[in-house]
Amino acid sequence: MLLVAVLGSLLGILMMIPLRRTLIVERHDELKYPEGTACAQVLIAADASNAVGDSAAVQEDKTRAAIIFIGFIVGLAYKIGNVALKGWKEVVSLNFGAPLKGGSIAAEISPELLGVGYIIGPRIASTMCAGGVMAYLLLIPLIRFFGDALELPLAPATKLIHDMSISEIRSAYILYIGAGAVAAGGLISLLRALPTIWHSLRETMHDFHSQQRSLLRTERDIPIHWVLIGCLAIIAAISIATPLHMNFIGALVILLCGFLFVTVSSRLTGEIGQSSNPVSGMTIATLLLTCLLFLLLGWTAPPYYVTALSVGAIVCIACANGGATSQDLKTGYLVGSTPKLQQYAIICGALASALALVLYY
Repeated sequence: MLLVAVLGSLLGILMMIPLRRTLIVERHDELKYPEGTACAQVLIAADASNAVGDSAAVQEDKTRAAIIFIGFIVGLAYKIGNVALKGWKEVVSLNFGAPLKGGSIAAEISPELLGVGYIIGPRIASTMCAGGVMAYLLLIPLIRFFGDALELPLAPATKLIHDMSISEIRSAYILYIGAGAVAAGGLISLLRALPTIWHSLRETMHDFHSQQRSLLRTERDIPIHWVLIGCLAIIAAISIATPLHMNFIGALVILLCGFLFVTVSSRLTGEIGQSSNPVSGMTIATLLLTCLLFLLLGWTAPPYYVTALSVGAIVCIACANGGATSQDLKTGYLVGSTPKLQQYAIICGALASALALVLYY
């Protein structure tokens, strides 16, 4: 657990650092990073609440600060009544019968998700809603309709579709469709973003050769050569770690899928937020690719099961940490922090979290 947590988190953080300029600085107006923006607004509001003076700007800042703190109090009161006191259901759902058998609608009434929806705007929110409509009002009813008469389980499920609940159909079939969509969308996004990423990497290398001392404080990242050395060291550690049962192919999959899905995760969190980041879909896509390669190579012995799971677990943690790091760096960008110092702090936090997790369990 400690190996997977440490290696995966460090890999995700380091792979995100070269993307900071591309995703956070150059696409500041396009990628909102909801949680990061919200954290920055809270910090700014806390500072504004202590401002002195009677100017119009100061009064406007104080009004914004008051609105944020009122929102915090309202959200806190709602969560206490909902979660602590069990005053009402957190998720409200409705299942349909014929002719839409298998269809359902549900809503999670949550102040934090409402805030995320407000920040990302109606276009992205509508796209996410459309995905839910496609899954629960189209695909699941179709699977139930065409599979209801089957007399044998349809892989990868192990029971008849007729006897499966909506959540079981989602887990057995829809999740894999979503994983394929995430992988395909991520690959397309990566190909489209490659010129920008390459331009960003060239600028980073140029800044390194011209010495970072000449850069503004708010533009200094961990030097790119340390990022590359760190990534290679992590891949080497993964390869030689005995408990992971790793081999060269597995390490190569981690490197390729790690960079692909960290990029996807960092971009997606900018559009829809960390709370809606489809890490499970990226993990499933990684596992499917790994298992397919192992199957083609004839690696079907039990030790390779551990290898495949280790690959999926490390990429999963790397994706999650890549997205979370993006949110933190967005907050830092909005409040004027030094990225280099912030990145060191994030690495220390990841190591401390991994150690605390292992000690807890």
